[in-house]
Amino acid sequence: MFLIKNYMKIKIAFVLLIAFGLVSMTTKGPEELFKNESKLADCRQEIPLTYKKKDDQKVAEIAKTLKDKELILLHYDKKTSEITYRRYYLVSQVKGNNTYNFLIGKSDYLSHKNVAVFLKYSDKCDRFYAADCFDKIVADNSDLKELLKEKS
Repeated sequence: MFLIKNYMKIKIAFVLLIAFGLVSMTTKGPEELFKNESKLADCRQEIPLTYKKKDDQKVAEIAKTLKDKELILLHYDKKTSEITYRRYYLVSQVKGNNTYNFLIGKSDYLSHKNVAVFLKYSDKCDRFYAADCFDKIVADNSDLKELLKEKS
């Protein structure tokens, strides 16, 4: 009888622990890379540009919806806390059975040069934003303007 009661207590504690873990995982929002990043939340574009086969189709669909739309790729350097960004366009091309997703720098894209840029992208330190929205919010927030540095 003593073993059954202890077993039941352990089982209940385990179930509560699992339930608490699931609730905390689902209610936790995306972590900010830097102070005031939340001001840019409406501009954020979720683009899993991992160059993995499993993400290719999703990125290709996103590229269709963002055709001719300028993007900002923001990078947070964890070692130096420097925050830089560059302007790109997302392009997807199908050749044979393969889908190729890549970025093209703004100046190359506008001069119709298909110079593909394949960057190492990580959700832990990189973010995509819609450029028009990003520019408007940064222009209206001096704290962000001082913090973010554009690279050419």
